[in-house]
Amino acid sequence: MFESDDNIYKTLYYFLFNSMSEALEKMYQQDFSNAGLHLQLAQRKAEEMYMLWEDEQEKK
Repeated sequence: MFESDDNIYKTLYYFLFNSMSEALEKMYQQDFSNAGLHLQLAQRKAEEMYMLWEDEQEKK
C-alpha cells in the first residue's frame, strides 16, 4: 500500500490536514456537532491506516 516508510507520514499528514480543513469549514458554518464527528472519524481512519502500515512492515 505504501511505497516507503516516509510515504505513510506524508499520506497521513495530507489526510489529516484535509480532514481538519473540512472540520473548520463546518465550524465556520456553526455546525459544531458534525465538525466534531468529522474529526473523530478522521482520527479513527488515520489510526486504521497507520495500523495497516505497521502490519505491512511486520510482514517484510
